[in-house]
Amino acid sequence: MKSDMKSIDILFDGFPGKTSRGFLGWSSCILLRGERMGLFDTGSFADRPELVERLHARGLTPADIDYVILSHMHFDHAANVSLFTNATFYLHEEEAKHVNLSRLDDYALCAEIYDSLERTNKLQLLQGAEGMVEGHPWIHTPGHTPGCISVIVHESGANWVLAGDAVKNIYEAQTGEVWMTLNDAASKSSIQQVLSKADFIIPGHDRVIQIEHSGAQTAMKAVTDVEFQIQVSGNYPYPIHLKGSGSTESHFEEEVRGFFMGLFKD
Repeated sequence: MKSDMKSIDILFDGFPGKTSRGFLGWSSCILLRGERMGLFDTGSFADRPELVERLHARGLTPADIDYVILSHMHFDHAANVSLFTNATFYLHEEEAKHVNLSRLDDYALCAEIYDSLERTNKLQLLQGAEGMVEGHPWIHTPGHTPGCISVIVHESGANWVLAGDAVKNIYEAQTGEVWMTLNDAASKSSIQQVLSKADFIIPGHDRVIQIEHSGAQTAMKAVTDVEFQIQVSGNYPYPIHLKGSGSTESHFEEEVRGFFMGLFKD
């Protein structure tokens, strides 16, 4: 499915992972192709080398990116803005206010990165509930943070909503129950807004979701898998690898549990 799309190219699928040490911060990152090349979100610091490699694999460098749309200013979505020296950056004005008001309280914010971005004079703030950015409709989808936005891309006769963390995963889309939000009621409203506009959703931290509307009924299913590999690095004597799939959560959990148990098995 991805290979047939002309304007959307998913560089990174998101993954809803959290450990006892904290969030993995594996968010989606999407290349938007057109006369001008763009990105929706940039991933976390840990993604930086692989992000550059995946651009190179597509015949691009960071200097070829003309614009970056930031869903919000959390570290797993906005950490790599400094790579894109030729880009114009778009962020909702409510998110800019959030950074300035909550930089000491919202620990996931990239406040220093926002400050440096503001000094470049390449930051454009979006205003209101909806609009157009680089030829794509955008909608204000607050809740997770006050300034979250989602972008709608018309692709192959369907509406693809790049949801960022307005819809982090399929569970939130199916149930309306939200984990990690600054405003639960706003998040629930934003999820419904995204569902009403989408044929497909690219969540902030999950697989692609297909939405099927039939009267008052809405059905949804994941139509891609998330795959990744865990490797023990350094001088650890057992080079064990894991390739896990998120297609069935229970099976995936068994694989991960088995992997870590194997590390310490005599």
